[in-house]
Amino acid sequence: MTFGEKIKDLRLDARLTQSEVAKAVGISTRAYQSYEQSGTLPKSRDVFVKLSELFNVTTDWLMSDEEHFILEAGERYGSKGAAQGKRLLSEMQAYLAGGDLSEEERDEFMQSFMRMWLKTKEYAKKKYGKNTDPEKKA
Repeated sequence: MTFGEKIKDLRLDARLTQSEVAKAVGISTRAYQSYEQSGTLPKSRDVFVKLSELFNVTTDWLMSDEEHFILEAGERYGSKGAAQGKRLLSEMQAYLAGGDLSEEERDEFMQSFMRMWLKTKEYAKKKYGKNTDPEKKA
C-alpha cells in the first residue's frame, strides 16, 4: 500500500475532508490532494510527523523504506536528488522483477542499494563540491 493510499484510508476512516486534513497539518489542500492522487511525497519530514500524529500512527507505518529513501535523498540533495533516487529505485525494481530472488532477498538488495547510493552521493559531494555529478565537473 502506498503512502497516498494509506493517508486516504486514514482520512476516510476519520471522516475528514482533504481540506480538513491539509489545514490540520499546515499545508495547502492542493498539496495534500497530490499526496493522495499523484503519489507525491511531502518534501519535509515535519509533514509526515504531523500526519502521523493526526491519524495516530507511526511515521514508519506511513512510509515504506523506498519512501524514506526518496525523502532522505530530497533532504540531502534537493528535488533533483529526490527525482534521481526515485528514478533509480524504479529502474532497480524493474530490473529485479520476475527474477529468482525471494522477496526477502530483493528487500535486502534494495536496502543495500539505497545505502550505497546515499554514501556514493555523499562521497561525490565531498570530492566535487556542491555539484555531485563528476561528469559535469570535468
